[in-house]
Amino acid sequence: MFKGVDFIFNNVPSETYGLKIGFTNGGDPRDTISGVVRSIEEHKNKRQSKPHFLGLEITNKLEFDLIVYSETELDTYDRQAIDNWLYQNEYKYFSIVQKDFDGLYFKCIITESSKTEIGGVPYAKNIHVICDDSYAYTNEYTYTYTSTTATTNHKIRNLSNINDYLYVEDMKIVKNSLGSVSIKNLDENREFFISNVFDNETLNIDNNLKKIKSSLGRSVISNFNKKWLRFVPISNTIALQGNFTLTLKIRYRLTI
Repeated sequence: MFKGVDFIFNNVPSETYGLKIGFTNGGDPRDTISGVVRSIEEHKNKRQSKPHFLGLEITNKLEFDLIVYSETELDTYDRQAIDNWLYQNEYKYFSIVQKDFDGLYFKCIITESSKTEIGGVPYAKNIHVICDDSYAYTNEYTYTYTSTTATTNHKIRNLSNINDYLYVEDMKIVKNSLGSVSIKNLDENREFFISNVFDNETLNIDNNLKKIKSSLGRSVISNFNKKWLRFVPISNTIALQGNFTLTLKIRYRLTI
């Protein structure tokens, strides 16, 4: 028996091209998409039987194979349009329209494909998918806060199920007066602090890649304490001080 489900790639539903993800023999996409592989990092001294434990290292990116198929015949122009859609030159979000995959996104590149023959199906391809990380992502969550000279506290629940720090990759600060910006995570007593930010200046920050871009085209790194904003697992309370508007856009990482 051959079954299929719809999918979305680069914000385009597969229905646009009459395609589905196929699986056979009672299988499921979860049987194909595997999880995280971790290696133990250790150092062993001579004449010691027990090595020193240094930590764990993620050794793989998530990758998997899928079958995409059409129940109707596709002409040359249809196939070319499908290839133009699937073969992007950078990582794009991919999701499977199925209940147990609801709200789960893979940021990936399709690296290779091959035609495959399936009885009764006029068009089918095997595609190989490589993701940008070992994990999948949630929907994008947006948090917007307005800060004044008085300290205000805000709770953010880290929805990731990974026991590690989450560095905020998409953060925007719009300053409402000349002065400093303070964002302190009270759950680990760590403060993100920048001084001498100009009135109406916008700072776009990737805390993971450690990049700050000013709307004024200037460098602010010398005014920054180099403590990038990050969240601990589960619960975080951030304390804001300074006249600014803060916007955080977060996709939480999830194991599958």
